[in-house]
Amino acid sequence: MKLSHLFWLSLVTAAPIPGRAGLFGWGNSNEEKAEEEVVDKNASSFDPSIDRYSSEGEPLPMNENPIRNIIDKQRRYVLYNSRRLTGECIAACPAPETRPPLLGSTPDPTGSPTSSPTITPTRSPTSTPTKGPTNPPTSAGDMDCAKLANLGEDFSASTATNPGDSHFDNNLCYPQISQLNALNLKGRDDSVAVFVGGDFTSKNAAEVEGKVVVLGQLDVKNRGASNFVSVGLGSQVVPNDNTDCIIVGGNLVARRNVQMFNQGNLVCNMVYGGSATNLHRWKTGDGLIRYDSNYDMTFYEEMKVVWKKKSLYWKTLPSTGEATIVDSTTTFTCGTEPIQVFNIYKNEFSSFRTLTQNSSYQFSPECMGKTILFNVHGTGSVVVRASAMYDPNGGVGHHGFNRCFEKNILWNFPDAATVKIGKGGTSEWHGSLLVNGKLILQTSGHSGRTIVLGNLEHDRVGSEFHNYPYNPPTPLPDPPDVCELPDNLNANIGNYPTQNPTEPPQTQPPQTCVAIPQTRLPHGSWATNNAECGNCYPGSEQSWWPCDKNPPLCEGNCQLY
Repeated sequence: MKLSHLFWLSLVTAAPIPGRAGLFGWGNSNEEKAEEEVVDKNASSFDPSIDRYSSEGEPLPMNENPIRNIIDKQRRYVLYNSRRLTGECIAACPAPETRPPLLGSTPDPTGSPTSSPTITPTRSPTSTPTKGPTNPPTSAGDMDCAKLANLGEDFSASTATNPGDSHFDNNLCYPQISQLNALNLKGRDDSVAVFVGGDFTSKNAAEVEGKVVVLGQLDVKNRGASNFVSVGLGSQVVPNDNTDCIIVGGNLVARRNVQMFNQGNLVCNMVYGGSATNLHRWKTGDGLIRYDSNYDMTFYEEMKVVWKKKSLYWKTLPSTGEATIVDSTTTFTCGTEPIQVFNIYKNEFSSFRTLTQNSSYQFSPECMGKTILFNVHGTGSVVVRASAMYDPNGGVGHHGFNRCFEKNILWNFPDAATVKIGKGGTSEWHGSLLVNGKLILQTSGHSGRTIVLGNLEHDRVGSEFHNYPYNPPTPLPDPPDVCELPDNLNANIGNYPTQNPTEPPQTQPPQTCVAIPQTRLPHGSWATNNAECGNCYPGSEQSWWPCDKNPPLCEGNCQLY
């Protein structure tokens, strides 16, 4: 080291307080003293061997204070004479790896940080991550239009909530209703099977299959459903394990024991946000029941707005098919368009009696493979009869109705305050439901998605909700503003411009092959039914009974031999 440097160092080390301030221009001694008093309050936290304070808090003599304290503790920098600076570090500079922490900084117990982590980070979390978010994702502002087709991504076709989980192949048809085998399920489906925007009261019922979301209260009465999510008789396509299978925003009430997805090794969870009555009566096996008053229901509240818009828009679509009633059989005759719309008007007796004064429903063969939309118009209370419903091939009931055709059907009730399905009929109701008001199910069962924006009352002994999708071949058109959400989700949604004629279409004679009533057949002939005659449509090439009977048993658009 040069002599000039050593001389300079000796001056710094031995300089008194006044000389120190005057030589280096650090300010007055009063400011320095004030700083020392502040630091002295925490002096015991410093190593006495390197601090400028003794363990008793008394200042050390200035001529014993090493220069590294001046540099490192006070963060002072010695001003070198730029003409004499050579660039080398003077002896008082400690090596970087042993340099003590600056005054007021947090000591690094490992020394100076290395250029790379001392331990290679793991590629995955140390514990298995949860399969998905606790709450459904919320949208900020407008909805994602790409996910809103038909009833929406999580409500129409089969889906899986969590990555890695399976769901039923939507290119296939759901199975017919069968007995539950918990060790050999028919498939998985995390889409919401039953949605209720208000309260769900299970008054007289047997089972509710699939995922259930209720924004209000879920109340199971003494004679209410005894099985939820998985059921004794159903499609047996149920949610994946370890998901939230029942989500209730309000209170949870059980007046009887309820089995919830606890057969075999099935496990799913329930969450509720209000009070709980008889919580122990929910038999969930290893599934969890948790209270969460902050559970985020925003996604479902937003979907209510979307469904309201869709319902009001769909009701404006013009009719393409015809509904007629002959001898108490209601026939739905389809045209050639890929989407078939049936508008049924409560204030038109000839139109509305097709849903109220029949003993059966029959779809014409032309309806197969098409999207079927029923708009049931009318305010106040709308009551429809749950008569036997035949698919285009004549299949009927739990084990006969074509499930590939069923997934194409949607019943839209846009304006009714209350919808009752039953009216003395007890047959299975086929096709998904979109009800803006309240729904009262008073028949033996329903197969399809159930979307009710108001309250739902399940009220027939033995009645069942069966989990079946809404996945039509051609998506229904959406209103232009379907993705736009108002600032107030409870704001009124106005009607869309009418697209259909102001007058409902006039009923026409049936354009399909139907059975001739017994009263019109000659003596010795016995009547058949519309399902059998439906096999005699032109091009069917069925040359056997009843298409070959003479005198004929069928009439209309038939090919007879």
